[in-house]
Amino acid sequence: MAINAEDLEAVATMLAAPLDATPPYATRYEHLAHQMRDAIRRQVLRAGDPLPSEHQLCRAFGVSRPTVRKAIDALVEEGLLTRRHGVGTFV
Repeated sequence: MAINAEDLEAVATMLAAPLDATPPYATRYEHLAHQMRDAIRRQVLRAGDPLPSEHQLCRAFGVSRPTVRKAIDALVEEGLLTRRHGVGTFV
């Protein structure tokens, strides 16, 4: 499922905060993972919702694809996100 520009902007706004590597986050991926975890906890991102593509998240947050991928990997390991091969990543 593709996400339109308006929805991507809403996701970026919802998670908005500069992604600098300042404490308590040692890395940008930890900061991004924290923001996404918080959005899930607040139900801004709800069960079954698709995430924007990695490329869309890169553009929205001004980070590299490996940073986005590592943040998503951490949330998949925690059981907060699910990857469906050829379909996307979902809450």
